[in-house]
Amino acid sequence: MHPGGCAAGRGRGKRFCKRPVGGRLEVSLGLKDQELEWIVSPAENGLRLDRFLRERLPNLPKPEILALLQNGRVRCGDRIGRKGVRVALGERVQVSGVEGEERPVLAPDPGVPLEILYEDEALVAVSKPPGMACHPLRSGEKGTVANGLVARYPEMGKLGSRPLEGGLLHRLDRDTSGVLLAARTASSFESIRAQFDRREVEKVYLALVVGDPGGQGAVSFPIGTKGRRSQRVVVIREEGHSLRCRHVQPAETRFKVIRACKGGLFLVRLWMKTGVRHQLRAHMASVGCPVVGDRTYGSASKIPWPAGIPLPPRQMLHACEVRFRHPETGRRIRISAPLERGFSQYLKNLENQGTA
Repeated sequence: MHPGGCAAGRGRGKRFCKRPVGGRLEVSLGLKDQELEWIVSPAENGLRLDRFLRERLPNLPKPEILALLQNGRVRCGDRIGRKGVRVALGERVQVSGVEGEERPVLAPDPGVPLEILYEDEALVAVSKPPGMACHPLRSGEKGTVANGLVARYPEMGKLGSRPLEGGLLHRLDRDTSGVLLAARTASSFESIRAQFDRREVEKVYLALVVGDPGGQGAVSFPIGTKGRRSQRVVVIREEGHSLRCRHVQPAETRFKVIRACKGGLFLVRLWMKTGVRHQLRAHMASVGCPVVGDRTYGSASKIPWPAGIPLPPRQMLHACEVRFRHPETGRRIRISAPLERGFSQYLKNLENQGTA
């Protein structure tokens, strides 16, 4: 123990002091205070305030985050933020007195291959390959789309509310390929993010699924999570089940069958305006038609894998198109990504075995 009741911060090489003041926990790092501000995104809607802060301040230990809340240094809109409060979409969260929080750095990586689909002074769209993450999880990590973008467009490194995401406007799962949008200016970032928040951006996907979803239709079950560290989402099919879930959000997925393939596989087109994590994969699995190659939600399906059909090289989900208004001209534009080579070859192999 250091003199005066100060303990060394674990793993950080810094010192922080914990002193009870009037029943509250005071935390001091002896470094310059900072004031931070964020706007709650759709993915964060409904999070408890303490969890929201842990995600936004990944380098700050949990006791220090709790101390900020206990000491009234967090505001949600026009009120003092408390630990159990849940944040709402579009709400402004402000934090004062953050001491020593280091902003993570997005490292440029010119070795990341980028297939540019669209480019101008306001934004850029790339075709993300399967198996590549959209952005790193911590400073120093490389090999992601965001690392490649900031190497080519350095101005993107300072955009957005999450430093490691750079100017990325949305995300795709690691094993999903296709269109990924990023902004090159702060005004473009805010404009397009506002379109996402208002659900004015339309994203179109192609998926190969097991089983016939039935021509065309929509899946509109809400989606939530169970457990603090769950890697899966839960589709809520019945009223009352949402009481046992966390962070429940409305979600709608529209689908249309394009063609039937051998072995009871179907190529479908999917549309989504809501942006809930794992929405497409979870929704299709919930109606008995999981995405081919989906190890998270497909394995839970009771539909057996068709005999004689080769296993897929990856999760067969591709973001083929995105539609939105240009942030400067206001013109409605559409950006498309050709079907990824492995996905295309797998479909050809199915065709060579005949169609249903």
